[in-house]
Amino acid sequence: MDIGLPWFDILPTEEKIYWLNLADRMEKQETKQKIKLINYYYRVIEPRKIKEDIKNGTIKKRKRSKANYDNIKMRLEVVERKGFTCHICGKQIHYTDFSIDHVIPISKGGTQDLDNLVPAHKVCNSSKSNKLPIKGGNYDKEIAA
Repeated sequence: MDIGLPWFDILPTEEKIYWLNLADRMEKQETKQKIKLINYYYRVIEPRKIKEDIKNGTIKKRKRSKANYDNIKMRLEVVERKGFTCHICGKQIHYTDFSIDHVIPISKGGTQDLDNLVPAHKVCNSSKSNKLPIKGGNYDKEIAA
């Protein structure tokens, strides 16, 4: 067993095994230490550097998208105009569990105008899919376009 160290070659076999096992354990511990250091860097050091860079102006903080606010505002407007009634099944909807339905689906030429939007249960809206309402307001059958 030649590992390039002259003193190692003259050791008895049992001692060679001992030293090789010790070196292996130390290597594993070094690897664990490296992993700990990398984790520490990404959990603690990197966020601090990013905060400093934002303060210094080196990195610009991303601004929140206005789309989310507009979406909430639009949903509230639809509910205020149409009420808390599902326009597919006719039952009351809970303010936390509803979606906005397009009366005429976007895929069939509908728009995002408030006149085309109505509140609906999430389940009702997803089961309706992209069907058009028939004359009575039902969604049972699709109108031939």
